[in-house]
Amino acid sequence: MDQAQQAQHDSLTTGKMLSALFCIIIGIVMLMSKDEAISYLAIESNFESAVGKIGRLDSHKHGVDIRISYIFETTSGDEIKGESKILKNSAKSYSQGKGVNIVYSKWFPTFNEEITAHGQNQGNVYIFLFSLLGIIISGIHFIKCSLIQLKIKQKSDLRQYQNS
Repeated sequence: MDQAQQAQHDSLTTGKMLSALFCIIIGIVMLMSKDEAISYLAIESNFESAVGKIGRLDSHKHGVDIRISYIFETTSGDEIKGESKILKNSAKSYSQGKGVNIVYSKWFPTFNEEITAHGQNQGNVYIFLFSLLGIIISGIHFIKCSLIQLKIKQKSDLRQYQNS
């Protein structure tokens, strides 16, 4: 390999490594937003609302959010238990035994949330989708760099064979 080809090969190797690192980092971000994003999208796919009864309230040890456990009845008559995490600053006064508005998916009633928590999860959908897009673009860049490196190596091998 001559010097120009070696420099291009090294540049492509750096690009591949940065693409792989970006994929790992953005993949971690995507995994962190996955549960809320999938739940939000499932509920939005076939939206239904109900009124549930609060069974238990738990406050986070740092006071950032509240976890609400509730029971509600679907339109088909099934009783479903659910749980939602709500940021404390946007939480209204909740108390055990009180009614709470629930949204759920008709197709997948296990995907359910308190209406305030559902609104808070919309941002996670965007994070999830942009992360997925970033991984796809980074993967394409990785493959493209690999193919160019392969062509450079083949040309170098061919020249070396012809010279011998």
